[in-house]
Amino acid sequence: MPPSPPSEDWENLDTKIRTWWDTDLTEARENEVRAGTRNGQILFLPFPYVRIFSARGQYQEMFPFDTAFMNYALLAHERFDCVHDHIRNYLFQVERYGYMPNANHPRGLTRSQPPFIPTTIWLYYLATRERDLLYQAYPLLKREYLNYWNAVHHQTPIGLATCRDLGDPSLSPELAAEAETGMDWMPIYDGDIRRCAALGLNCLLVRYARVLAMMAKEIGLQAEASTFAKDAEERASLIRKYCWNENVGLFLEFDFVANRQLPYVSECAFWTMWAGVATRKQAIRLVGHLHLLEQRYGEHGHLS
Repeated sequence: MPPSPPSEDWENLDTKIRTWWDTDLTEARENEVRAGTRNGQILFLPFPYVRIFSARGQYQEMFPFDTAFMNYALLAHERFDCVHDHIRNYLFQVERYGYMPNANHPRGLTRSQPPFIPTTIWLYYLATRERDLLYQAYPLLKREYLNYWNAVHHQTPIGLATCRDLGDPSLSPELAAEAETGMDWMPIYDGDIRRCAALGLNCLLVRYARVLAMMAKEIGLQAEASTFAKDAEERASLIRKYCWNENVGLFLEFDFVANRQLPYVSECAFWTMWAGVATRKQAIRLVGHLHLLEQRYGEHGHLS
């Protein structure tokens, strides 16, 4: 492995990134929607958002996956104004559609993306103590969690969730479903994620339930807080049951149709540590396998 750049280089990069937030802001206001000049059509959002590419061109929409990771950086830079607008756009779409679409574009309405943003909403609250936003966010997030991510089309016979698309006309059902992972496309699902209890998604749903539990407790809904905390632990237990492989010391994707784990290594195995799914012993073994991902062009591998 090459040596890491000196700390001064990282500090210079961070300073440069701080200058990008305002120049990368865009809008999907009424005039943009009516003009129809943004990728053919774009769906209305009430507040500005940071686009994922600074140059005007492809992918000017708001994507929940990308926006969540930008929120982490924005929070670190104390750009609470931008995070606040991202949150309000997210909640607006949940209120309108019942979930945050893959993007604010008609082609994104048939699926969502991994629900990272609820975690950043909680982090925003901890940083600002903006209680009014918490009261606004909680019922909408509860709606998305219960009625979208736990809806019939995401359910599997083993109690974990999978990814599915609701009818994208431009992609095959397999590819469209995998696009809901936000990491389209990867070989770790053996060609059809709809057969898999998607490891990354279920880790995120554990986090989502825990965020809801913390929000409910904060606003005095103790019974609901206990329900969501229990839901999170039950899902975490199922992930450990079906996806942990004791022999190799990794979490793997589980094909619930064939009733077998798939022999592919991915970064999602390590999401279990972030989500609080992996036990201490499992986490120690996972760390010992980080080298499996340290290969050229590789974010996944095969267990030989």
